[in-house]
Amino acid sequence: MPVQIRNIVQLKGGDTEVRGLRKIQKDVLLLLASGRRFTGPSLLAAVGFLVPAMANLVANVVLARGLAPASYGIYVLAISLTGSVSLGELGISAALIRYIAADLSEDNWKSVAQLFTTALSLVGMLGTIAFGACYVLAPELGRIYATGSASGDETVAFRIAGANVALFWMTMVCVAYFKGRGRFDRSSALLILIAVLQQGATVIACLYSRGRLNVTLAASLAAVSMACACAVVVCYRDIASRSIGPSAFRIRRRQASRLLKFGSITAANSVAVVLLVQVQRYVIGASLGPAAAGVYHLAYLPVVAVTGLLNALSEVLYPWASALKHRMAVANICATATGINIVIYLPIAIAIAILAPRLVTGVVNGPNARSLLSTLRVLLIAYAFLATTPPLFHILNGLGMPWLNSVFTWGNATLNILIIVLYAKPKGDVVGYAVALLSSCAVSTIVYWAWTWLVLFRKKNNEV
Repeated sequence: MPVQIRNIVQLKGGDTEVRGLRKIQKDVLLLLASGRRFTGPSLLAAVGFLVPAMANLVANVVLARGLAPASYGIYVLAISLTGSVSLGELGISAALIRYIAADLSEDNWKSVAQLFTTALSLVGMLGTIAFGACYVLAPELGRIYATGSASGDETVAFRIAGANVALFWMTMVCVAYFKGRGRFDRSSALLILIAVLQQGATVIACLYSRGRLNVTLAASLAAVSMACACAVVVCYRDIASRSIGPSAFRIRRRQASRLLKFGSITAANSVAVVLLVQVQRYVIGASLGPAAAGVYHLAYLPVVAVTGLLNALSEVLYPWASALKHRMAVANICATATGINIVIYLPIAIAIAILAPRLVTGVVNGPNARSLLSTLRVLLIAYAFLATTPPLFHILNGLGMPWLNSVFTWGNATLNILIIVLYAKPKGDVVGYAVALLSSCAVSTIVYWAWTWLVLFRKKNNEV
């Protein structure tokens, strides 16, 4: 234990004594005294990610076999619209987590009710605008990605996927509400409900319709609608159970200002993530065809499942970091969580690399199988760098320093696009795009850690 912490904390059994520095929050001492405050919520958050991720992986394997290669590529590009237009949500869900945690620290349930209602209304309005944009642009997207072997209904597919946007965003507001409350059991339950309904309906529709693309997407839309309705009802009932009357559920300009002010910064991260993760699929689909985009997506799924699990384990740091003010406590927590991420990621990645040849042959065949295997191995290395960043990312957001994350994500995305233009696109294969991502992730992650450590943890004073 560093000397700064040892001088102010003494542990006797399960008790914690504070010997000085009154500004240090009680939560910091509890976190240092007991790992259980991390373990329980982290595991619940991990379950909330892992079950949907596995459902998504299984569903995509079924769809890759049930749909024609070009149709599956169109499906991948269509469902990617939700992530591609995520910048339109303006970071409201992320801001909601922060401010609900802050308001509940003062037991201000009336403000929580106003925050939730305002966030839900804003996201619904923005989602409707996003759907309109998708509806207008769908014919052009259908023309770009149209292939003779696909269903011919690409425009309809993109419009159905666009309708998912508003419903998905509203559901994520409900998930953010429970995360802000620290109720990761309920946020996990909502995420699992969404996954089971959406992926289950998608698989059943694909099998029942014998591979009709738009029937499959329509079933996904219906399932998301059901999940959204259930989530909103559960959240309103939870808030109302705190003796909050109907008059509290109002849209307030002050709450909208809070959400948009902080969310606009995190929204910049969303733009960069789109450029980092989604741009590969669309460029691959436009230059190499939708089938190649499907191959890249299949390689991406198991890798992002592992890193997403690590992100879920670390996400519990976000609401807690809002109360952390002691620099050395933050540094210790960040370093420990990062070490745990590395220990978890490496053996899983090695196991995937070893088992990949047998698993790939059961999904695709021929040249696509070789391309999928090579792409998967490169992405495993690329995401090994990203696996070290979730704890620091969530802590910086919780401390109100999302601009540091914005610099990292934008730098990574910009470098990724530059390498795509100079290397991947002239090379003309799927593996080249994975190599572009690996190069940008390696450079950006090293700079991110070095710079953040110097800016945040090397200060002379103890206050963050």
